[in-house]
Formats: sequence, C-alpha cells, structure tokens
Amino acid sequence: LHDALPIYGIGLFDFVNECRMAEVKKLLKATSCSVDEIAEKTGYSCGNYLSKAFKKQFGITPGEYRFHG
Repeated sequence: LHDALPIYGIGLFDFVNECRMAEVKKLLKATSCSVDEIAEKTGYSCGNYLSKAFKKQFGITPGEYRFHG
C-alpha cells in the first residue's frame, strides 16, 4: 500500500487522514455521538483537535456539517 500511494499523488499521512475524515463525516451523519466520542473512535486526541482539523479541511465545523451537510 505504501509503495502504491505515490501513484495516486498522495502520501501515507494524507491517505490516512482522508480515511479518518471520511469516517468522521459518516459518524456525524449516522450517529448522535459527541465530537469527543467521534474523536476517540477515529483516533484523534480530543474533540477540539478534531474540530480544528475538520474546519481546516472542509471550511465548516463538525456541528455545522452535522446540521447542514
């Protein structure tokens, strides 16, 4: 897998981050889990860090995504 990622123009860190964020988005829509609980389930150190990373990547907070996304 690690050797194949450069073919797709993505590094390992970015690939893992995309997978984690996809799971975060799924959990935001499919559950009523708090951001802290979702952070724990997806390997983020805390809800605050997850919220900052989510907003940086998507331009909205996890709460906004849950409500409007």
